[in-house]
Amino acid sequence: MQKRVIHKNILSTILTAIGWFLLPIAWYLVFTLVLVLADLYTGWKASNMRFISRGVRKTIDKLIAYFIAILLAHAFDLIYLADGGLIVSFAVSSVIASTEMLSVYENIQRQTGTGLLSTVKKFINGNLKS
Repeated sequence: MQKRVIHKNILSTILTAIGWFLLPIAWYLVFTLVLVLADLYTGWKASNMRFISRGVRKTIDKLIAYFIAILLAHAFDLIYLADGGLIVSFAVSSVIASTEMLSVYENIQRQTGTGLLSTVKKFINGNLKS
């Protein structure tokens, strides 16, 4: 009986530590998941192909690689940045999000034939120069 209580306490401690580590970057991970799924869907629709397992496998591999990159960046932030900021985590997540959003816009443009991507680029360039 006492052994079971010790195991529950150890498990509780481990889960608390994992939660403490993941909580600051949870939205980075969720948004990455949403963007990768959006890229999968829009890429599938733009290609006019049937759904194939190879594409899903590549998407899962890409998602795992992105999660590893964000987790390692967060570990770097915790270990090497004294103020506890999310500087490297933010930078890595921003690059990943930008890449995936660009891919989604390209897929939408390919699917619909609209100039969505060029319009977005003009909007961003116009606002950055201001």
